[in-house]
Amino acid sequence: MEEDIFTWLLEEFKVHPKFVESLYYFLGNFSTFVTYSKADESPESFHIVVKVFPAGHLEGAFYIRYDFKTRKALVIIAGNDLSGHIEYQIEQLSRLREDWHPFGMAFCIISRYYFYLEWQRGQLDHSVIMMERVTGRGAIAYLEANVTQPDNPDSFNLRNMHWIGGNQRNMIYAMEFQIRLTTFIYEAHIQFVTLSLGRSEHPPLSHQDLPIQDRSLQEAFKAHIVSCKGVFEDSRVIGERAQSQLNAADSIINTLIAKQSQRIADESKTIAVETRRDSTSMKTIAGLTMVYLPSTFIATIFSTGFFRFTSDSSSAQLVVNNNIWKFICICLLFTIITVVVWVYLNRYGVPKLIRHKEDGKKATDLQVEPPVILLDLPQIPGHRARRLLEAVYSDDNSKNQVDKAPDREAADSSRAAEQNLEEGTKMMGGEIV
Repeated sequence: MEEDIFTWLLEEFKVHPKFVESLYYFLGNFSTFVTYSKADESPESFHIVVKVFPAGHLEGAFYIRYDFKTRKALVIIAGNDLSGHIEYQIEQLSRLREDWHPFGMAFCIISRYYFYLEWQRGQLDHSVIMMERVTGRGAIAYLEANVTQPDNPDSFNLRNMHWIGGNQRNMIYAMEFQIRLTTFIYEAHIQFVTLSLGRSEHPPLSHQDLPIQDRSLQEAFKAHIVSCKGVFEDSRVIGERAQSQLNAADSIINTLIAKQSQRIADESKTIAVETRRDSTSMKTIAGLTMVYLPSTFIATIFSTGFFRFTSDSSSAQLVVNNNIWKFICICLLFTIITVVVWVYLNRYGVPKLIRHKEDGKKATDLQVEPPVILLDLPQIPGHRARRLLEAVYSDDNSKNQVDKAPDREAADSSRAAEQNLEEGTKMMGGEIV
């Protein structure tokens, strides 16, 4: 409802101004006011103002004014779901078959909020039970090392767990407000009955001194407070259970991470053992090579046509070919060439190739932007602006082609581009940044 409607209600039905103030500026506020007659200073009307703490989708306030002379009550309910409030109000009060008591109306509105909170607590309890089942199956699966897809940590709805925690906190706040509000209504009802009977507040009325209807209301208020405290404690337990499920989910995920880390460590250990075994094999091969290589080398040399053994009956002689020096020179030449190529590649070839590849990766990662010129472009003629942009992009292209061109040509082109850029900038009165 808009503020001008409440202003009209304030003027038409003599609504207490505190109701409008509470409606727009307070949350979880409640108070009572008594107005007295100016003639005989007797109590004229009793006002109840309550701004209810939100309970799910229910949010609003209500105002009750009871006139002691006419014994009529004015009830104003503001907020959402007004039709539900009215239907529940009529249904509950029609069962009494008595005059509508102002505190009976207030109790009906409060109890509707309570019933919705009780239903919401049941939903939270059901969600926690489902989460307990999921985390329980997951914990058993991980302990038995039999992880299936439904028990994967990805199936743990952690967002739903945090949603349960948030709604549980709202439940605690709402039920705490219900307890404080019902206690306030309970005490205000005693004050109301005292004023209605024309009694003084001291000594206070006992339970036996109250009328039957007021006595029933007092019992209902007490029972409602007990019920609210029970739901309040249940909400706290739900919060602890939800936190336990969060801890269980974190523990299961940490267990999975630990098992994966252990598996990686085992694989690394296996790789290390295999590497050690390969290293031992390589050492064995190297040792055998050192043992058999000289004899193999000598056998290879003597198997060529440069050496020949004579097998006379008297004595065996080794005959060497006269062209053996050619073999020695060619072997030395190719050996020197091989050593030089190997040294050159290790010192200049491979490192330069690696460095060139790294520079290429860095060059692709960087985005070279042309220099920015602080000029008022709409005021520059078209041909001068083109000359200026050509100077800018020629300078940018010359910088990008430095690695391809010789150093002297790259420097000359860069200086020429910079001179063109400076001339164009000075001509336009701009500034290079």
